[in-house]
Amino acid sequence: MKYPIRSAAADPLAWLALAVPLNFAFSRALGAAVRAAVRRSGGADRYEPAFGLWTCCGGQGLVRRLDGYGGGTTYGSTYYLAAGDPRSQFGRDFGARLTHEAAHAAQWLALGPALAPSYLVAEVIGRLVTGTPGCGNLFERWAGLESGGYRC
Repeated sequence: MKYPIRSAAADPLAWLALAVPLNFAFSRALGAAVRAAVRRSGGADRYEPAFGLWTCCGGQGLVRRLDGYGGGTTYGSTYYLAAGDPRSQFGRDFGARLTHEAAHAAQWLALGPALAPSYLVAEVIGRLVTGTPGCGNLFERWAGLESGGYRC
């Protein structure tokens, strides 16, 4: 019996093996671009080794629009909060919030550029179902609603 030779283009595992390093590179590059924009506009950044995540805050002008609902947003490997330093903003809940944001960073690693449109679709569906921002979004639910500051 002969075994057919499968083309790499038809093998889903070959695509997965290619996607993982590309998503990693995309996630790191996106995070670095956000950090650079925040620093250029007067903000600050810091690496949080316990979470494998960069945090950045502040800045002026258009960069402040990167902060989704006001509770911060994760872009690749970087969590951005316009309102101020995440450590002082969340106090005792800082660890829980960064655990939530690190889960979003893992989502960026898994889906790469596909996360942005997937997240938006999940948010629209979630709002139609629950009527509340974030509460019905699968990505937020997987990251942990309570640790993300959602009150559902």
